[in-house]
Amino acid sequence: MLIAGVDETGAHLIQTCPSGNAYDHVAAAIGARSQASRTFLEKHLDQLEGLGADELIALALRALKEAASDPLTEKTCGAAIVGEGMPFTIVEGEALEKALEAVEGE
Repeated sequence: MLIAGVDETGAHLIQTCPSGNAYDHVAAAIGARSQASRTFLEKHLDQLEGLGADELIALALRALKEAASDPLTEKTCGAAIVGEGMPFTIVEGEALEKALEAVEGE
């Protein structure tokens, strides 16, 4: 499971494991075929710092696309974002559709 949040030190992405271990990540992917997504994120790690919300969502969807065997759709994927001054927001509906169209069109 991945948990995202923000505190006084910045944004955090924490992976929790059944063993009880917790790992703080800058970017992460979990689940079946997640290695392709992790590799993609590692290659683009240096770009994360200057990206806006829409660009971060597109990068996450590109990482997911690396591991997907079928096209990404609103029914096969989801996205959410959280950050300083930005509450946890699930990207859905028209916003997700627009982001998916941009990523699939590349």
